[in-house]
Amino acid sequence: MRNQGKCVNTDCHFQDNSASLYGGAIYLTRDVKNINIQTRFLSNAAEQGGAIYMISKIDCTNFDCSFDNNSASADGGAIFGQLDTELINNRTNFVNNKADVNGGAILNSKRGKNINVGCIFFKNHADGAAGAMGFWWGINCTNINCNFTQNTGTLRAVPTTAGTFFLYNYAYYLNDATFKCT
Repeated sequence: MRNQGKCVNTDCHFQDNSASLYGGAIYLTRDVKNINIQTRFLSNAAEQGGAIYMISKIDCTNFDCSFDNNSASADGGAIFGQLDTELINNRTNFVNNKADVNGGAILNSKRGKNINVGCIFFKNHADGAAGAMGFWWGINCTNINCNFTQNTGTLRAVPTTAGTFFLYNYAYYLNDATFKCT
């Protein structure tokens, strides 16, 4: 689905979708508002943003959603965003998503913000940095009552940032990262 405007998805199921480049299930571009409510993203794949790809002034909100087994051959196993994106996840689960480069569940870069409230990040993996979430170049991220468990990455298992990053009442268990020099 390509969206330029406003879109609300309620009780939807996006499964086994793929794109050669961006957004296996949803591609959002330029001044878009996207709301997903009780929606499941299962086994979607793309180069960036296995389930959702966002670029240029995007407002994306996920309420009571699940992102399971999505993959990206580059960045953002479940969600990839860049250039002034606002991503809000409320009571949303990210389970077993994978990125071949960075951001097993989420990668967001180049100005914007990410707010996660009551979310679970479980067994997400990135072959590069940030098994759970990665944030670069001016992203502000706030996590409230979130649980990060068994996320893995070659460089970092949990969030990396070049903006600001806050954690409130979070749980962090059995996350692992290995650093390899070749």
